[in-house]
Amino acid sequence: MPKSKLVGLLYEASMDLERVLNGLESDDAIEQVNRGSSYAWTYAHVTHYVDWWINVRFRQLAAHSYIAQEHFRYGGTGLANDWGIVKTSAKEVWNQVWDYLNPMTDKELDASTISARIPGNPEKKEISLSYYIIRACTHCYYHIGEIATKRDMGGYQVGDYPGPLESCL
Repeated sequence: MPKSKLVGLLYEASMDLERVLNGLESDDAIEQVNRGSSYAWTYAHVTHYVDWWINVRFRQLAAHSYIAQEHFRYGGTGLANDWGIVKTSAKEVWNQVWDYLNPMTDKELDASTISARIPGNPEKKEISLSYYIIRACTHCYYHIGEIATKRDMGGYQVGDYPGPLESCL
């Protein structure tokens, strides 16, 4: 259980991401929907974002070999050919994230900083892990909305988002 409500929010976002994808068969997961991204690609894309910032930038670990593929980055192909590998790789990345974040307090999240450029600003700034977690949560929910909309349009009822956010209480 996370010590920080902010980490709890990221945890809940990751659980909601898994929930919106729940029940997908492999063929459906890798199919590009309306010439856009596949569900598998979107899951890998969101996971890449978290891996790059938390595991690589803040923890200084090596990027996950599968999730780090360039085609999962912003502007990528929208294609992912193996739903099983995406799910396994995402679980590995998220487990590393929780091992790092769960014991951290809000004060520790604020104190952990890196020098980086944020989107839309060419200057490097000191950004905190707290700031990044907020960005990761919003990125997750952006794509949860995308997936939920596509699945609803395809006749699947995937529920309401966000979920109960119990880790934030």
